[in-house]
Amino acid sequence: MNSKVISISAIAAAVSGLLVGLGCYLGNFDFSLFLLAGIFLTIPLYRNSVWGCVLAYLAGGFIGLMISGFNIIVIFPYFVWFGIHPVLGCILARKGINKWLSFLIKLIFLELTIFLLLQFTQALTVKMDFLNENAWIFYLVAIPVLWFYDRMVEYVVRYLFTVLSKVAK
Repeated sequence: MNSKVISISAIAAAVSGLLVGLGCYLGNFDFSLFLLAGIFLTIPLYRNSVWGCVLAYLAGGFIGLMISGFNIIVIFPYFVWFGIHPVLGCILARKGINKWLSFLIKLIFLELTIFLLLQFTQALTVKMDFLNENAWIFYLVAIPVLWFYDRMVEYVVRYLFTVLSKVAK
């Protein structure tokens, strides 16, 4: 890894960590800030560095944990979905994987994430009958939400890379 990739990864980690930490304090905007943090994690992919993304993800998560006072409960969605999805989408697109197969891979990943989040929520709270009896609703609603969310992330990442191509000359 060269110095440009390391510096870009450090910048991505810092911005991502600040957004994750800020999301912990602004409870109504936490998922929006986690989404932005995940998009900033794709910056090392501008230099074709998957390892830079992984390091930025881990460092950004740790910075967010420190800012939040190690409140893992609030940051858990970032670690299981928002930090991984944008990078996964960029990697699948660069590998030339068919859009439908890519969507299916991301859908399976989302369904597993929903399962983890439901299990995590039920383990930390009182057992709710609604979650136990109607968990299928979350899995079904995830399909159109993922389609919209995925298109939005692709558009924003493309725009980010366009801006980076103009700035990083």
